[in-house]
Amino acid sequence: PSSEPSKTTKPEPEARNSGKEPNAPVLIAPDHWNTAVISQADDPTPSPVASFKVPQRLVKPHPMALAYRDDWDHHEVSTAHVSRAVRLVHALATEAERRGSELTHSPVRQGQYGSENRSTFADGQFQMIIDGYENRLRLQEKSSPGGKPIPYHPHKKLALWQTMRPTMLVPTGRLMITIIRDQGEVSGRSSKFADGATVRLEDRLPDLLRELEVCSLEAARAQDALRLADQERERRRLEEV
Repeated sequence: PSSEPSKTTKPEPEARNSGKEPNAPVLIAPDHWNTAVISQADDPTPSPVASFKVPQRLVKPHPMALAYRDDWDHHEVSTAHVSRAVRLVHALATEAERRGSELTHSPVRQGQYGSENRSTFADGQFQMIIDGYENRLRLQEKSSPGGKPIPYHPHKKLALWQTMRPTMLVPTGRLMITIIRDQGEVSGRSSKFADGATVRLEDRLPDLLRELEVCSLEAARAQDALRLADQERERRRLEEV
């Protein structure tokens, strides 16, 4: 996640950070932050996210769900499962908003010739902004093996996401949301939330949202650690003068 706060500001949510969680995990900053532990176990951490429903039918879709539905080039999901993906986006965006956060579009980085390529496409379709800190998300459908190579001259127009794949997607209906972490960033926790043998992605959305809140808390604590380290260096410099 970005260590710089976004310009987007949100009101202090009431639904999270409401107190100290027993046996809260120690949060560790990556090495490039030049600090070790940035949060002790008794510090307030995001409260567990209660389960919330993904509707079977949308009457008034969230704007982000509508935007995703209409963005054919970035679905990364087979046509038969776009409807379910839209409902997942709706539920995640709605619950995040209720908790004082915001699901928005992930900024598109332009490639060398002003167009998207595989590396920029991998940034994901969304970003979750929590307390001013951004976390990128990518929604995809897992493919079965055996997909045919992408044709150079397809008989029908392919969506951009299809042309970015090495092979054609073989639909499985198994959806996955990945938190796109910065290179070298290691949290020790899962960044993938997907359909499993006994658990559907719908049931994993609360875990995903809590992980995003923890990531933002870590970024904020790391920023504080850098600020305190800078203040300490300045204090020592003044003492030596």
